Amino acid sequence: MFISIILSLKIKYPYTAPNIYDKDTKGYTLDNGNNLINTILSAKNGDIIRVHAGTYSITKNITISSENIKIIGDDPFKTIIDASGNSGNLITTTKNNITIKNFTIN
Repeated sequence: MFISIILSLKIKYPYTAPNIYDKDTKGYTLDNGNNLINTILSAKNGDIIRVHAGTYSITKNITISSENIKIIGDDPFKTIIDASGNSGNLITTTKNNITIKNFTIN
């Protein structure tokens, strides 16, 4: 199974908060200002990445190398991925069971 989703995230704030992994929920929770790209790249099999409302910019192509990854936005109208500067595939993977939901992609 091959999934290709185009995303381009730019963090609009100079502050980048650390990504905190919660071993009990087996996932990450990101606030606006966290680095979504690094979080996606460091995700392991079965991780869940919860993304709070805000605008995130992806400025490079991302390859998901783990299976069973869920990337879930708070609200599709308030959790925005700005892909305006990206001309290629935003997110690619050859892994199974990748879920990306509740985002608006511009």
